[in-house]
Amino acid sequence: MGTSQESIHSVPLQEIVTQPDKRTALPGKTIAPKPQFETLQRVQDQAETRADLSIRFDEADEAYVSQHESLIDELKGEQRLKKELEEDMTQSLHPHDHGIDKIDHDFTHTMRDLKQRIDDLQTRWGQSQQQIDEMVRRSEQLLDQSRIMVRTATRSTEVPTRQHAEAAAPPVRSPAVEPETS
Repeated sequence: MGTSQESIHSVPLQEIVTQPDKRTALPGKTIAPKPQFETLQRVQDQAETRADLSIRFDEADEAYVSQHESLIDELKGEQRLKKELEEDMTQSLHPHDHGIDKIDHDFTHTMRDLKQRIDDLQTRWGQSQQQIDEMVRRSEQLLDQSRIMVRTATRSTEVPTRQHAEAAAPPVRSPAVEPETS
């Protein structure tokens, strides 16, 4: 069996299967025991070769499947880690997002309050400006009235004072001027 197996292993399987055997008998003829034994031996060797090849193919398939299963397991592990990482990120970012939302809300609220205060200040400033303008206008009117009153009062006091002063003082006469003789 050892030598015939080695010779069969050295011959490609296709040649063994497709080569016609000259020693095989046609139907109806008997084969001598020695050629029959050799034929059975050869068929058995071919069957063993096929079985060996089948085992090798199975082993190769198992190695291939095993390699791919380990790759699939590795990918599943990576996917599981990715999912865990995403969950952890979501959990850790949730408080952060909540804090950002609160800051955004507070900032928006503060900006609205500030805008309202600025609007109120501008309104009060405008009103104050109007009041100041009105006060300046009134002051100018009062000043004008005061000037008119002072002028009127000065005129009315000046006229009697002049008349009174002229009556009380002797008239001033100028000395007579004598003509010059030459």
